[in-house]
Amino acid sequence: MRSQADALLACDFIETVTLTGQRQYILAIIEHATRRVRMLGTAAHPTAARVAQAERNLVMDLEEAGATVEYLIRDRDAKFPPLFDEILAHKGIQVVLSGIRMPQMSGFGVPGCDPGSMFLSLAYRVTRRVLGSVAVLFGREVSKDAELLVLRHENAVLRRQIVRVRYEPADRFWFAALSSLIASAMG
Repeated sequence: MRSQADALLACDFIETVTLTGQRQYILAIIEHATRRVRMLGTAAHPTAARVAQAERNLVMDLEEAGATVEYLIRDRDAKFPPLFDEILAHKGIQVVLSGIRMPQMSGFGVPGCDPGSMFLSLAYRVTRRVLGSVAVLFGREVSKDAELLVLRHENAVLRRQIVRVRYEPADRFWFAALSSLIASAMG
């Protein structure tokens, strides 16, 4: 598979839960050669139209970058409309469906398969737990603001897609700003 990595993409929906308990589905594509993850969109209830539009945007991005993708691996999830496969076929990308109950086939999103993703998952859960506790203590408005900031920052970190999490000065500033926002709301 390593010799073919330049020609492979894997696609899946990542399920996440917000601080308020709302379930969100993130459509993500991983490029096997670079291990770069592209976040194509998020929605509580992904519709066929949204998923198809996200796929069109991906195809345009790949064409712009001059990528030579031949295969896309995805699971048999009902969230992928038939139009999804048609868009890719029109661009010469063959869709390969993963086996039933075989999440390792795509190498995407398998818990524990990558120490970096395990650390990121742990960091996310700890941050979510801490901010969830703060949200309960300080009321509705602050919790909504904090949740929006966390989601925006989570998207920014995920878009950078580095192998392991390295906080940049902007990240440290964000955490400090959020802390001061919460502190000012307390008293």
